[in-house]
Amino acid sequence: MTKKTQRLIWILSALSLLAGLTFLFAFTKGPINFTLDFRLPRLIAFIVVAISMSLATVTFQTLTHNNLLTPNIIGIDSIYIMFQILSIFLFSSQSLIQTNPVLHFSLNTLGVVIFSLVLFNFFFKKFPNNIPLMLLFGLVLGILVNSFNNFLQVIMNPDEYSAVLSQTLVSFSQVDSRVLTLALLSIIPIAFYLFKNRHELDVLSLGNDYAQNLGIAVQKRQLVYFSLVAVLTSIATALVGPVSFLGFLGANIAYTILEQRRHDAVFIVTSLVVFLFITFGQVIVDHLFQAEVNLGIIIEFIGGLYYLFILLKGRSRQ
Repeated sequence: MTKKTQRLIWILSALSLLAGLTFLFAFTKGPINFTLDFRLPRLIAFIVVAISMSLATVTFQTLTHNNLLTPNIIGIDSIYIMFQILSIFLFSSQSLIQTNPVLHFSLNTLGVVIFSLVLFNFFFKKFPNNIPLMLLFGLVLGILVNSFNNFLQVIMNPDEYSAVLSQTLVSFSQVDSRVLTLALLSIIPIAFYLFKNRHELDVLSLGNDYAQNLGIAVQKRQLVYFSLVAVLTSIATALVGPVSFLGFLGANIAYTILEQRRHDAVFIVTSLVVFLFITFGQVIVDHLFQAEVNLGIIIEFIGGLYYLFILLKGRSRQ
């Protein structure tokens, strides 16, 4: 890394530390131990989601060679919601699957991961080196799954429908510590693996032909990385709900402020930017808006505007 990049990372790290301390200790009422017991798991969840969405989005954009895409384009968030709805529709909101948070998290995450792996394996074997077709199929499948989800919600009774809404809406407010531990243990080896193979991702970002000429088994490695993207996205979605633009925001801001596109720097800067968005955003929501506004809605709104800005900015250069 250059000295400018290292300086930027130190600045973002300091801001992240300030954001974390502000979230933990600002506007505290009552015993500090009680406040920390409530806020510390949420802060750890912010870190898990920031790392998961950042690594997943950057890796996905590297594999697809498109900064405007996010992993949710292949329907991961829609599939997650479908599993949530089906588990309540088939077994009720009082079943063991719903009342046991670890079992609920594990089954939903596993279901999304299995779906993603089947999708990737099918396309890499049936249509090798045709990622655009896979993305288009995932996009259409996501639309179909959303229609199916809406149908199930219509025929549900009101109580079950309320349970579905509480589980599928984006929420950074409540995190189960047992689920958080499982999520943390899941992303640590994946994050280590991606960072260890950052140089290979640097080569893949140059294009498939260059990577092939440099001795990389492109199709095999793409399948591995797409699978890891699915796992990371599933974990983040299962923790806080579907947040399509969160990783997109962090990744594209990182591309803008960095002078280079090496993955070690991009991974770190994107994670720090996403963490700042979540943490400072949650402080504002909790204490300025008195928790009456959902942070996920704000992130999606800002992300949508930023997406349009980048799209129109790119068009104006043509």
